[in-house]
Amino acid sequence: MKQKTTKLIVVMAVVGVFLLSPLAAQDLEKSAYHVFLDFDFAITMEVVKDGKMVVPILNIIAFSGGTWEISPPDVKILSGKGLYASDLRFSFDTGDSDKPYVSTYLRIEGGDFIGVDVIGELKDYEEPTLVRIRLGDEWFSLVPVEVDAFEAMLDGLNNIDLRDPDLVTAFDKQNLPLMGTRDSINE
Repeated sequence: MKQKTTKLIVVMAVVGVFLLSPLAAQDLEKSAYHVFLDFDFAITMEVVKDGKMVVPILNIIAFSGGTWEISPPDVKILSGKGLYASDLRFSFDTGDSDKPYVSTYLRIEGGDFIGVDVIGELKDYEEPTLVRIRLGDEWFSLVPVEVDAFEAMLDGLNNIDLRDPDLVTAFDKQNLPLMGTRDSINE
């Protein structure tokens, strides 16, 4: 699954830039595509259907410094039926599609990128109504978007230097809007 996402990102860079104005104006109740984007993190979840399996692909880019650990309770996916996904695990591509590395723990450090398949009982989660990720003492709420807006955002991220110290200007040049919300757990 991760290889398909990587190929999709490369194809989008070749195809060209999509209009990003619809990205900021959307108000969807559910979608297979969810995004959080600010100057500290880019977090996406793309839900793909592979045969009868439904697999959310979680990608996190940490622009800022720090270290964060993630376990299944830190990932909240709500179905259209109002149920949260349970018994989640993280699946890493090992190069052998029959033998992925499955874990209940992720660690990401500032300047890093991580992409994993989220696995579990997810057949009713093709278009989640809510996606939240906990990093440290904050919950990040991702915004549901349409596929064209999702691809445009990925294209914009592909065209910036992720280690650029002036991300504000880099985001502005690529027309990348800030999306989603973050809430401190300690408030």
